[in-house]
Amino acid sequence: MKILNSLRKIDLELVIWLTALVMLALTNPTEHHWTLCPLSNLGFKYCPGCGLGRSISYLFRGDISASFHMHPLGIFALGIISYRIIQIINKQYIHKPTIK
Repeated sequence: MKILNSLRKIDLELVIWLTALVMLALTNPTEHHWTLCPLSNLGFKYCPGCGLGRSISYLFRGDISASFHMHPLGIFALGIISYRIIQIINKQYIHKPTIK
């Protein structure tokens, strides 16, 4: 019963962001992969969103120059997503609001 209660309290946004980062860390940015991107599925060669994902994927591999070449805002985006994850964890699990 305690496990079910703790699972209900997990923030969906936190799960989505963490899942996205894990998937980007495991994805090979040089290979074509399955995507939900409508531009890519329509056959367009360039999509700024896909470039951002590949940029973050290169960052996880430590290739900063390739990351910047894919999308110059990749480092910034990873920082913003990481900051948001820290905010959620801090709010939900570290500094829980007390009920009065």
